[in-house]
Amino acid sequence: MNLPYFVAVVLIPVVTVVLDMVWKKYLSKLVGLNYDTIIKNIQGEDASYNNRGIIMAYIGLALGQIMFVISPLYSGASKWSGAIYGALFNIIVYGILNASKLAMFNKYSQDYKLISLLWGALLGGVMGGVTGLMVPSNGSSLDTSFNLDNL
Repeated sequence: MNLPYFVAVVLIPVVTVVLDMVWKKYLSKLVGLNYDTIIKNIQGEDASYNNRGIIMAYIGLALGQIMFVISPLYSGASKWSGAIYGALFNIIVYGILNASKLAMFNKYSQDYKLISLLWGALLGGVMGGVTGLMVPSNGSSLDTSFNLDNL
């Protein structure tokens, strides 16, 4: 399958956000990580989320994916490098996020950090690997896959 660059730039971050939300809401509980309980233990009240903060965080994650995972794949990087770039990018992002939580919150445990970091690496690696499998064979469609003149 040859996924045009513009489609990858939109689709891959959206799928990543959906998978991350499914992780946080359902799958994380299978490994003993309940974000609502963690937040309640830390701040002493039920979790409440700031939607603007969530949107800003996911925009940052999407921009990083585009710059450090998707664009290199469409510029000729090997197909499997997407999995490596994706995993490494998410290790950095999730690592900074979790290290910040450890620095700010006394009740945030190393176990939560490790599980979250492993999830981030898995998510980034899978999404980068899937993207790598869907780029055109020559990896050179970056400049030609989306042309504003065709609108």
